[in-house]
Amino acid sequence: MKHSNIKMLAPIAISALLAACGGGGGGDSSNGDTATKPTPPQGFQVTADNQDNVAKTALSTINNSVASIGSQLVSSDSTAATVDNRRFAAAANMMPAAVFQNTFPCQAGGQFTTKQDDADNSSTVSVGDNLGIAYDNCDNNGVVIHGAIDLLVKNVTGQVGSSTYAVQAAVNVPAPGLTTSKTINGKTETTSAAGQSDLVISRTAAGVKTELTIANLQGKNGNDIWRYSDMKLVSTKSGTTRVAQLDGMIHLTLGSNTGDLKLNMSAPSTPFTFSSGQAYPDSGEMRVTSGNGTLTLTAQPNGILQMKLETNGQTSNKVATWCSIMGC
Repeated sequence: MKHSNIKMLAPIAISALLAACGGGGGGDSSNGDTATKPTPPQGFQVTADNQDNVAKTALSTINNSVASIGSQLVSSDSTAATVDNRRFAAAANMMPAAVFQNTFPCQAGGQFTTKQDDADNSSTVSVGDNLGIAYDNCDNNGVVIHGAIDLLVKNVTGQVGSSTYAVQAAVNVPAPGLTTSKTINGKTETTSAAGQSDLVISRTAAGVKTELTIANLQGKNGNDIWRYSDMKLVSTKSGTTRVAQLDGMIHLTLGSNTGDLKLNMSAPSTPFTFSSGQAYPDSGEMRVTSGNGTLTLTAQPNGILQMKLETNGQTSNKVATWCSIMGC
């Protein structure tokens, strides 16, 4: 297994999963008093008071993961990779299965440890290879991560790191989960998540495509509880343009308001398009269906987000900025 190539899979899986850890929305923005709220009659109820938090929960996976998906696969240092591969190959010749464990400092404090296992001693990324990463209060640009994540390679076509290949890996975040803390506008949000997902990365001359399928990922942010199921994120990167589409289910609890949210971007297909490395898309639409109606989130140029709430036979419109909702 090429020592550097298996490491490339980790940031992609982690970025997507940490984005999912942004779920929960940081609490109901109405007044925080859950004692007087009636039990919703049917499913989760989206209102004008909580639509910003619902939007944040629905958009979190798209917003945070799309900026880095695929970038690690096209920007690795070739010289460092060559040295790394030679060291791995030499070690592989001396043991039945090559295992590497290294600890690295994080950007602003803390550390993370990687453990890589070339299960078949092939010195290439192949079926059965494993990568584990353990974070110890790792501060990465203001996001502090603690916990572990494991990747197990399930299928490989071509050679990872070449101009054309595809690799599939099972991603597991074991209990007690992966915890992240981020401070936005003086307020610290701490979320934790544990569960399983499936990652497929393919690269062709047209660009890099990443597919993350979440079978079950659950966690909490304060008193807010969320669970992702049957979730699929598809993202492609070509040059400086990224296109991302997300569909699936979120079971969300905000105070006494609890129930399912269905995310739809594929029927019809309305993916978000991010240009020139922007944190916000210039186009695309997500439809969030709840127990009492639909919240439609439409991206417009210059970071504008159009929010259309259709519930209980009534329609309201709100114009916000992407960053005011997402905290970017």
